[in-house]
Amino acid sequence: MSEQKDNMTQDPARNDLLILTDLLDRQTGTATKEQAHRSGLLHRAFSVMLYRDTATGREFLISRRADGKYHSAGLWANSCCSHPRDGETVPEAARSRVREELGCVVPELSEIGAFVYRAVFPDGLCEYEYDHVLLGRADTEPDPDPAEVAETRWISPEALSALLTRSPEQFAPWAFTVFSMILKPDRKGQPISQNQLSTPESPPNTLTLRRAEPQDIPAILKLLIQVNMVHHNGRPDLFKGPTTKYTGSELEQILRNDETPVFVCVDENGTVLGHGFCVMQHAGGQLMVEHDTLYIDDICVDGNARSRGVGRALYNHILAYAREKGCYNVTLNVWTCNPRAMEFYRKLGMEPYKTGMEVKL
Repeated sequence: MSEQKDNMTQDPARNDLLILTDLLDRQTGTATKEQAHRSGLLHRAFSVMLYRDTATGREFLISRRADGKYHSAGLWANSCCSHPRDGETVPEAARSRVREELGCVVPELSEIGAFVYRAVFPDGLCEYEYDHVLLGRADTEPDPDPAEVAETRWISPEALSALLTRSPEQFAPWAFTVFSMILKPDRKGQPISQNQLSTPESPPNTLTLRRAEPQDIPAILKLLIQVNMVHHNGRPDLFKGPTTKYTGSELEQILRNDETPVFVCVDENGTVLGHGFCVMQHAGGQLMVEHDTLYIDDICVDGNARSRGVGRALYNHILAYAREKGCYNVTLNVWTCNPRAMEFYRKLGMEPYKTGMEVKL
């Protein structure tokens, strides 16, 4: 994509008051749409995915953003993306924008998850959003507003998955996380099937990310055993098993220390689905340039909660926390005996920056 001109000055909604939030989606204030995007302020947003059922199976509606949009112009994304204005709830704002931008009647929208992401665009604008993902059935064909949407397309899950893999440059940055909540690959990585699709009738996939608390320790210990067994199975010459990296009392101290933040992802019932251990690292002195790094000591997703976007949600939450703290970078170590983890982090955009080597004696 070529560098965009500054279209924000021409956006008729640039003075709309948006809802600023913290990383737990609690309102912290308001700002105009232009202020939020020029200053990179975390604000509430939503992404809607519409579907229809046909004789050949389910199809999803994707939209290509109009060429005059203030960022990501001409890129494909989910059906509708926008922000609730101050005083609006997410569901009522979503229904309203779907009607205004797509001309679609949607009897019901169900929230299936949420995530935080941040993206800086060539024109200098920044999206930093707590994004609620909603799913609904379209009862009418789209009649889009050309100022918002250049074109729409109904697409099967299999075709969408293939297009994302083949041409990722054609999609807006948030679309990958939204689609990952809709397209649930099976454990063998084969094309998704009808019974793997989220629907409004499915149990909601509401994920909450927060700092870990003492009551989470029993669940964290169980996750630590799962992590240990991955390493033990890969390198039994180095790792004992089954055991945990920390004791319960050691975890209590870690949770109290702001230099070692631990985050958990929980579902609507409060069940811990995964954790992320982090360590603040401060470099400088005679050799290193002064900078702060957030080191990810461990990310673990419970084996029974795979394919729900938990790992990606934890990673995005940790990145947002690091940016909030002014860190220069986020780092982690991955054992070569865990190729799935290596591939996962590569797909998230991480790159190797140093390599550990060994010789067995």
